[in-house]
Amino acid sequence: QFRDALDAGIDGVKAHAVQVYGVGAKAGAQLKNDGIKSLFYAMALIVLYLAFRFDIRYCPGAIVALLHDAILVMGVFAVFYVDVSLTSVAALLTVIGYSVNDTVVIFDRIRENVGRLKDKKLSRIINISLNETLSRTLLTSLTLFVVTIMMNIFGTGLVANFAFAMNVGVVVGVYSSIFVAAPVLLFMDDKFYPAKGPVKGEGAKPAGGEQFVEKIRA
Repeated sequence: QFRDALDAGIDGVKAHAVQVYGVGAKAGAQLKNDGIKSLFYAMALIVLYLAFRFDIRYCPGAIVALLHDAILVMGVFAVFYVDVSLTSVAALLTVIGYSVNDTVVIFDRIRENVGRLKDKKLSRIINISLNETLSRTLLTSLTLFVVTIMMNIFGTGLVANFAFAMNVGVVVGVYSSIFVAAPVLLFMDDKFYPAKGPVKGEGAKPAGGEQFVEKIRA
């Protein structure tokens, strides 16, 4: 109808459609179902990866952080009335991949420090690990954010939508790895792996043979 109106309204100009894109109710439902399935499969594989590489107690923190990132990105899309398409789903999966990569880096440092700093509580170890990886997290995220913000400013169409999702995802992915994943790890450790006694070096009393040695020294 638009093409016919242009042909009739402008003499000597033949209008032709360059691209036509439409999403009906059936296609929209399929897009929603495929997006939910892709997110579910991605999170399931991430759980298996974390359980194999680290420990099962690390998995809930990563999953909560991923759900947090996905929900916030879709929420920003809803607030700003950004079209949700297959490109948006691809951007959402990219955000999840970036977030879990950042989380794995922090968890890897926590695991190293758990074996190295055996005389400290897990809360203290997590705090030390976050401080040690903070500069790496900020610099990497800032670099990616600058690239995606340029794509958002100078890009158009689907490129701009993808870059917009990445802009939001980088911001929420940074603080979710620090303020969501790590606290959930600490909660899981306190809830299901409670300490059997005070940690040595932080108000603990020596036990067993160590008490005997202390008495001899005294």
